[in-house]
Amino acid sequence: MIQRMKDSTVQFFSSPLETKKKVAVRENGFEGFGHHYSRESGGKLDWAESVILITQPPQDRNMEMWPT
Repeated sequence: MIQRMKDSTVQFFSSPLETKKKVAVRENGFEGFGHHYSRESGGKLDWAESVILITQPPQDRNMEMWPT
């Protein structure tokens, strides 16, 4: 199960940006795909992609945000 989760994660983040945008964070929300930027103390820009999904309790899951 853990390996399948890792494989799905690699597959999702390897997808084209347009595919990932289908589950982008929506206005006034925090769930979904997005980019996060921060500056390190040396002035270097640190950039990352992420997906935030509610998993528990199951009834709070927004299945529209879960990539297939």
